[in-house]
Parts: sequence; structure tokens; C-alpha cells
Amino acid sequence: MPISSGFKRAAAAIAGAAAIVLALAGCTQAKSIEIDVPTQVEGAFPADTQTQLESAVDFAMAATGSTGAIVGVWAPWSGSWVAGVGEASVDDVFRVGDLTRPMICDVLYEMVDAGKVSLDDEVRTYVPSVAGLSGVTLGMLCDGTSGLGSYGAVLQDDAIGLPARQWNAAELAAYGITGFDPATAGAAWHDSDTGYVLLGLALENAGSESASALLDEHVFAPLGLTRTSLPGSTAAKPGQPSLTGSAVAAGPRWRPELRRAA
Repeated sequence: MPISSGFKRAAAAIAGAAAIVLALAGCTQAKSIEIDVPTQVEGAFPADTQTQLESAVDFAMAATGSTGAIVGVWAPWSGSWVAGVGEASVDDVFRVGDLTRPMICDVLYEMVDAGKVSLDDEVRTYVPSVAGLSGVTLGMLCDGTSGLGSYGAVLQDDAIGLPARQWNAAELAAYGITGFDPATAGAAWHDSDTGYVLLGLALENAGSESASALLDEHVFAPLGLTRTSLPGSTAAKPGQPSLTGSAVAAGPRWRPELRRAA
């Protein structure tokens, strides 16, 4: 399930591009939009570009008090640069943040390959307790085209005022569904925490397993991530000393969090 960004004593700068084809399902007529981007050029950036990137990372680390960073920058037309900077320990513990989103999508694709679900299955098939989601499919929840909003802005004051409260996933989804118009399903991309929470609930019901067990089975174990886990109803504490949190752009997001020890 999706989560807020955080990284133990590390800063990451990632820029990338990918060719994406979104199959958009409307209420009456099927449509598709194809986004074409340049093919990624293999090889390193020019030396002067890499020097500028290194200087930018050094500045960011000094400004934030970070002792180490994992940096990746990809430009399809020019090359890439990936580096580990500074120091880190194998005992460092950190939250993986928004990387939970592609992980839960990986579970979806694995279950599709196994014939347990289909990308075109409607979410209400697996989460019937949540009303008003006609036309919203599992695939839409994963690719951000469900038309659902995010619950972060709605719950911002409550989350700040009650930092220790444990939020039920179905309750969070209910806040994000408020004001949803079925006609917007499949029409455009929108950042939506709600969609990933619902996807997690749907896959739990479809697979008769917890989200934690599904991630262990389909993501962590195959990749050898023996010290990675999805906590239960209580969020896992970050490592010590923990990284001071900050919010940018759309503001803070409150989501179940993954805990990983490197």
C-alpha cells in the first residue's frame, strides 16, 4: 500500500522517463492514449555534467546533515548516473516511502499472471463494502486513472492533531472516495493514495491473505529482501537516529508504511 517518503540518513535524487501506454476504459466507448518518449541512451553523462551533479548532492547532504546518499539520475537523451555517496551501515533502518506503490502493483501483476484476478475486474467485486465505485478496475487503481482523490488533504488537521492514531484502511479509502464521479473513471491520471489503499484491500480479499503476506510471497522473497516487511496496524518506528521528516509539493501523506533494514 502506498506511503509517505522517508529515508534513514540518505537523500535520493531520481529523474527518469518511460514509455507508458494507458488503456482507458470509459462508460460507453473504449479509448487509449499512447505517450511516446525517447529511448534511454546507454552510458554515462559527460564528465562536466557528472561533476555538477556531484556538487549538487554534496550541497544537499551538507544542508540536510546527511551522512550518505543513494543517487540515480536518468536522461533518455544523454545517459545516466548512479552512485552511492558518503557512508551507510547494513544496520540502517528506513521506510521505503512511495516505493510501496509499485510493490503492491507487482503483487497485482503476479496475481493476474496466476489467473487469480484480472486488470479489468472491478474493485467492488473484491471490496463490496465500499459503494459508488462503478467502472473502477484494479488496473485503474494501479496506473492512477481511477478518478479517485487522495485522503491526505482531507485528514491533514486530524492527522497532525492525533499523530498516534491508527487509521483503518477502509476508513482512509472512504475519505478519498468522497465526491467521486464514476464518469471520471479511466479518463485521466491523478495522484491518488486512495487507489493504492483500495488495491491493497482488493488483493487481500482476492488472495485470502494479508497485504504483508502477499508482499512477502510476491516481492520480498523473490528478491531476497529478507529484512523487509510491511508492519501491521501500528506503523513501524524508523531507525535511530531517525531522519527528520519534511513535506513538499502536495503536502504530507498518511499511509501504512513499509519498514526495511538494509
